[in-house]
Amino acid sequence: MKHIAFVSILVLLVGCGATPMPKDTSPPEDPSVKPKAGEDGLSAAALKRKEAIANAIDAFRTAVNGGAPEQEVPDRASARETLLEAGTDGALALKEALRALDAEEKEDDGFKMAASLLLWEIGGVEEAQAIGEIWDTIPLTIDFGDVFWSTLAAAKTSNPDALPMLEASLKSRNGAVFIPKASMRIAWPLTSEILWGTYGPDGHAVLGKILKTSQNTTAIAAAIRILSKAGHLEALPEMRHLAKTGLGRIKLEALMALGRYGHPDDFEILISELSSDRPDYITTAIDALKEYGDLRATEYLIPLTVSDQPVVRSSALSGMFYLLTPDALAAAHTCRKRDKDPNRKQQCRGFVDAALKELDLTWPHYAAKKPEDKKTLVLQIHNKRQADYQHQPGDDPPEGMDALLKARAALYARVSMKSFEDVDTFNERIKHLSRRRYRETPGICDGVIPTN
Repeated sequence: MKHIAFVSILVLLVGCGATPMPKDTSPPEDPSVKPKAGEDGLSAAALKRKEAIANAIDAFRTAVNGGAPEQEVPDRASARETLLEAGTDGALALKEALRALDAEEKEDDGFKMAASLLLWEIGGVEEAQAIGEIWDTIPLTIDFGDVFWSTLAAAKTSNPDALPMLEASLKSRNGAVFIPKASMRIAWPLTSEILWGTYGPDGHAVLGKILKTSQNTTAIAAAIRILSKAGHLEALPEMRHLAKTGLGRIKLEALMALGRYGHPDDFEILISELSSDRPDYITTAIDALKEYGDLRATEYLIPLTVSDQPVVRSSALSGMFYLLTPDALAAAHTCRKRDKDPNRKQQCRGFVDAALKELDLTWPHYAAKKPEDKKTLVLQIHNKRQADYQHQPGDDPPEGMDALLKARAALYARVSMKSFEDVDTFNERIKHLSRRRYRETPGICDGVIPTN
């Protein structure tokens, strides 16, 4: 009955003129093809995500800049969190926003700095190239503390991809950072030394290129300091050239570098600077001669103890004490007895008292010694002073040098007062080891003799 009724209804509908349903002739759907839900072929969810990221960037930028007067400043932390959660998409959107700023020639250094640091949080060394490019266009003093700590984290990876951040950090001479573990503030050039020292010897080739090709005097000066403290011999010819022809900070760092290397060919270069008309060149040359460690320098320092420049006079006395000889001690004794300048007399008295304390002698006992005995006593002082830096088993280059530099990198990375003290000890050992390649006595000696 039900079947008859259903047929009757169909007949009735047809009879009443109803149009039958057309046959579906469309091809079957391809399950691999997803329907488009909006512009750019993005799904509704993807469009919503893209909009959220764009809004977060706008909010982040407004928050960084403080917003307009009487405008409610967006929550920077919330915007930052959104971009961090967006990961790679957030990083891409940030870089696109930065490119748009550049295309419009708009200045917004604060946002650029904040964006670069956010890129580091998102992608680490994978974003180092982009971060370095940003830093090349803005003053790093905007947030030098975060620049330093993020670059230090990058340096600890020893990943070549981190180098753009390290290179960009070299240009900043005015930034300073507080080191909690050391309870101190550090500034350039120590900041650059720590960062590149942490990265280690694999960065020396890059620094060598900077030394030869950079137009940034701050970067060149920092490269000189870092490479010379590592005993990087390939850079010595360029540093020798800069010590002769450079100006200002570059010349000062190059002079100190020649002192650290202590090469037999460079003694006269340092001595010649003692006749400069610039006190800063003279005092730096004296410091470099102390590093160089040749007692022959004392005869050139004695005349400077009567300089009319107090800073030169004090530096000369310091150099004479470090490069102590019987002649230096006799000159200081004469000064403390006969000099009419009370300040100079006081300095000479301090010199003699400190030297006699090391000798464990009174002046009459010392004065009664024969010349050869005085010389022996003084050399014993020098041997005692540098006992901790003498040649150690396993130090032979090149394996020993590379091992020392990598061990020193771990010390730099700790960034503490104790680690800085340990770095100084390592630097002396590195200096002595490096010198064994070209001078008979790496430490203080009475006349540097080249190796055969």
